[in-house]
Amino acid sequence: MAPVYYNASDSDSTYDWSGSKTVSDSATASGSLNGGWGPIHATIGYNVDTSVDQTYTLETSLVVPSHYYAWYEFGYARSQWYGDYAYVNSNGVIQSNEWITVDSPRYNEIVGVTSPTSPNP
Repeated sequence: MAPVYYNASDSDSTYDWSGSKTVSDSATASGSLNGGWGPIHATIGYNVDTSVDQTYTLETSLVVPSHYYAWYEFGYARSQWYGDYAYVNSNGVIQSNEWITVDSPRYNEIVGVTSPTSPNP
């Protein structure tokens, strides 16, 4: 959490914050593909990995009402996708179709909060 700001004036004020944060994370998808023709049948397993290591510079502003406190809260979020993963052969025919779930790398979330009471009583 960034430092708490208090607007002691009788009008709205702006609270600006800047800083940097490094994020490191990874995502993985795995499954198997089945197929065959005639007496030949094959199963192929797959595993897809990705990772991220990035430093973000954050700059943000928040309008703070008169006699209110303000602060920024930081956290992480992640997206998840799911659906069919199909293998299509060179003739355009779907050879196999699997349901997969993929999690994205985490990413930064920053939320500006204003309140008539302090977060630190």
